[in-house]
Amino acid sequence: MALFGKKKTEEVTKKPKKESLAITEAQVKVGVPGFGITFTLKPRVTEKSSMLAKRGVYTFDVPQGASKGAIAKAVTAIWKVHPVKIAIVKTAGKSKMSKGKKGRKADMKKAYVYLKKGEKIEIGLN
Repeated sequence: MALFGKKKTEEVTKKPKKESLAITEAQVKVGVPGFGITFTLKPRVTEKSSMLAKRGVYTFDVPQGASKGAIAKAVTAIWKVHPVKIAIVKTAGKSKMSKGKKGRKADMKKAYVYLKKGEKIEIGLN
């Protein structure tokens, strides 16, 4: 019964979070004057987006409140390139089950940023 009366003197050390393959340069917070929002541009690294990047189309995950104008200003502020066109796609979150409980993934918004020929965005992985 001595197990319950003793206090633990050792602190439990937390394991450091595993570093993901996140893009460091693109996650700079950009405050766009006149738009009143601050958000981060997170590049979407998938097989489809890497194929599109060869043709000058870059894909980003953006927050729900971001507009085309705000995304264009943010891309210009970070990479000093001027987008020709921006297309936005909204995706509804999926329903999931985990351990018998219902859950739902969050809704998502992604932006396709088209650049002129010759311009490109350098995205470096960790």
